[in-house]
Amino acid sequence: MGLDTSATKSIFFIAAVIVAVTLAGIFTTITYKLSSDIGIRSDIVSSVLKSDITIINDPESVPYNSTTEELIIYVKNTGKNILYTSKVTIIIDGLVIPDSNITATIMGGEENWSPGTVVEFHIYVSLSSGDHKVKVVLDNGVSDEMYFRI
Repeated sequence: MGLDTSATKSIFFIAAVIVAVTLAGIFTTITYKLSSDIGIRSDIVSSVLKSDITIINDPESVPYNSTTEELIIYVKNTGKNILYTSKVTIIIDGLVIPDSNITATIMGGEENWSPGTVVEFHIYVSLSSGDHKVKVVLDNGVSDEMYFRI
């Protein structure tokens, strides 16, 4: 009886150790994945908090050439991050303007859209006389909008 009891206890002990090691491995993997996801989310939130733009046109006098259908919008980087003009979406009156209809020039001879720098967007779009809305959206969702009249 003594040997049978010892063998049974040893088998249960080994089984318990195997289960404990397996669970420890699973929890380690889950903890690592959770930690990684929190780091990614933190980077995204930091990017949003450090990014900001402002459309600085005068809403009463927005440059628009009806012959060439060219609208000019000035957008200032009022955040703390360097931004990229290639990652900007422009929406006019609810319609997304294709990238092929937009050209961007960083003012002041700057190479980057650094904080405090203004970008001049030339948008080729047909607009009728009256009230319109332009919205400029960064790739991280930060945006500014302005109502204007032509």
